[in-house]
Amino acid sequence: MPLIVSCLLLAFAPDPIAIPSAQFGPYGNKEDQYRYFWSGPWQEFVDAGFNTPAGFLGRDSDYAHARLLHPKFPDKRRERIERSKRAGIGYAERLAVVDTGQMAKLWPIVDRDGGHGRPYPDATNPECYEAMLEMTRKTAAAIPDDPCVSVVHVNSEVRDRARPSFTPELARRYAQASGGREVPVEVQNRQAAHFRQIKGFPVSRIVPEDDPLLSFFRWYWYDGDNWNSYSTDATRIYQNRKHPMATMYDPVVRNPPIRGCGGKVTFASQWIYVVPEPYKCAFSVSEEKAMVRGHPGQGVWTMIQSITYRRNAAPNAPPEGTAPEWYGRYPDCRYITTPHDFMREAMWSLFARQIDGHCHYAFQALLPQPDPVNRKTGKSARTPHTYVCTDTNTYFVISELFHRIGEPLGPFLRAAPERPSPVAFLESFATYVFAHKASLSSSSAIFDRGSLAVAAGLQPSVLYEEDLAETGISDDIKVLLAPQCDVLSRKSHEAIKAWQLRGGTLIADRCLPPALMRDYDFPAFKRTGKAAADAPMVRKAAAELRALVSKVCEPYSGTSTGDIFTWVRTAGSADYLFAINDRRTAGDYVGQWGLIHEKGLPTSGDVYLNRSAGAVYDLERHCAVPFKSKNGRTTVHVDLKPCDGAVLMVTAAPLKPLATGVSRTATGCTVTVRAAEKDVMIPIEITAEGLKKPFYGVVRNGKWTHDFEGVRAGVRVRNLATGEADKKGSTCGM
Repeated sequence: MPLIVSCLLLAFAPDPIAIPSAQFGPYGNKEDQYRYFWSGPWQEFVDAGFNTPAGFLGRDSDYAHARLLHPKFPDKRRERIERSKRAGIGYAERLAVVDTGQMAKLWPIVDRDGGHGRPYPDATNPECYEAMLEMTRKTAAAIPDDPCVSVVHVNSEVRDRARPSFTPELARRYAQASGGREVPVEVQNRQAAHFRQIKGFPVSRIVPEDDPLLSFFRWYWYDGDNWNSYSTDATRIYQNRKHPMATMYDPVVRNPPIRGCGGKVTFASQWIYVVPEPYKCAFSVSEEKAMVRGHPGQGVWTMIQSITYRRNAAPNAPPEGTAPEWYGRYPDCRYITTPHDFMREAMWSLFARQIDGHCHYAFQALLPQPDPVNRKTGKSARTPHTYVCTDTNTYFVISELFHRIGEPLGPFLRAAPERPSPVAFLESFATYVFAHKASLSSSSAIFDRGSLAVAAGLQPSVLYEEDLAETGISDDIKVLLAPQCDVLSRKSHEAIKAWQLRGGTLIADRCLPPALMRDYDFPAFKRTGKAAADAPMVRKAAAELRALVSKVCEPYSGTSTGDIFTWVRTAGSADYLFAINDRRTAGDYVGQWGLIHEKGLPTSGDVYLNRSAGAVYDLERHCAVPFKSKNGRTTVHVDLKPCDGAVLMVTAAPLKPLATGVSRTATGCTVTVRAAEKDVMIPIEITAEGLKKPFYGVVRNGKWTHDFEGVRAGVRVRNLATGEADKKGSTCGM
């Protein structure tokens, strides 16, 4: 292998150091999912079931006097920390180091023509980088070293608008990483020119791995802008404490499809706008899981936006029908509250996925707020950009679902493994560089088609070109979906051809490079922007896609109606079937504009797994439910409320009773729960005298144990699958 190629591969290879995300969990119950809210009124979000609301206390115009260090804030921070400890929840902080404009003025990004004007500083400037780290050290020292202080949000959006900064430092760093290469003169921005504008671009649209432009942009997006390194260094600072803090960066998938965005933070996070289909959240998680393969052991959070861009649901033009009440109050607002039925379905889409954190954003859209006031004039400072609360039901939907599903099943939702899927979805970095296409977990054509695979019940995983270059395509993958892949790297091309020769099936569209032959055409659909036309079109395309995949391999789960989609997780011999109601129509909140169907409708139907079963349990109702198991298929009838869901545990045989043991300790007692079934996960609830509220866990590998301080009597363990309870009497050890 030529030396320069070896150097490039080493430069782009992910650091093998693992991120110990498993060591971190919410204060009060380390097994639980984080239920994180990004800044807002503390009490309202504690009441709603969040266990880690962020305590961001503002930002300052001068980076040297960030709010985190302001003299008047330590007391306020300590007060909130103490309140959090009394409530048994964690305290999170947002790091304000680069949320200001001062750094960008001192160390601006330099465009190719010498101009400035970017919103964030040039992190490749050594002085800037050291200033950021010094400020990070100071803020870390200013935050109390307390076990309740559990998470810091180290950065947000800094890569979204980043550009190469054309300085001698950029040239030096690239030469060092690439074995002496120069920054190509063709590099003008964050992508190359479109391939149609590049003279001599390969007709095959297959690009060599060491192509000068592909190599530069691969380096740049892996860490050439230095933001990944900053997040990694900030993580080291916050974990070098008596009580280490977990770190989080977002949005990691609003980034080209190349691993490791956000650096070695504990948790990579992505936020999602859920219009026009709430189930898109499930596909975004698949993209996050592809992203974190760059840092083994890194965890995943996913955040639902409580705001909706008005242009996507209810443009400023008057509606065709009767205007909703909020329209008269906020005729010019640009952000409205996410419709409550959309929120319910989106939350169920996240419940179906194995993630560490289930997060939400934009309290101003959830709780009615007085207009902001200009301190100088005393007049309203509300602008079209101000978030406004236009659907008061959305907050209560979040609260109801967290109390009904998120809290009691939190440890189970975090622990139950994803079921490997035979269907994968390819996202190409070369396509981003040379065809200017990427998912970005947004309304792009790529993301739209990935979401379609969710609607089809295919449970798609996501592959990046790095995956294909490193390990090829596993024979466990039977179908590869590759729409909107205009350009591929040579190793990706070779991996796909070899996999097809071994029997793999490629479903793609006409964008596919001519050097490859697709087996089936990806269903074509083009949105009109009108829900009445788009909803049936998307449903039809999903059915067509499922039918194509079924020719190759029968999907493991399915339904009798297109109104319900499924997702399955598997632990040993048990499957956990999530059934989610997607039946919607136009309502009177934004339906008058005709862009989306935001009102959920009830639906009924059969859901099935292609396996035999001896028992099926409803994990929400905590009881066995009727089922039919015949010819290797298990079927359950479900009645679902509007945009609601169900989670069913399917086992080979009925569960045997749990066995509970309680032993005295110096400060309380140790509770041990054993299950006869060693290869299933069973969610449990523990109550006792001395516990302010129920404690939740999940029995895995046949055993669960936990120490409870201050608990001496009345321990009661309930199996949340069967509903059976085991009470251990009035005194520990009896």
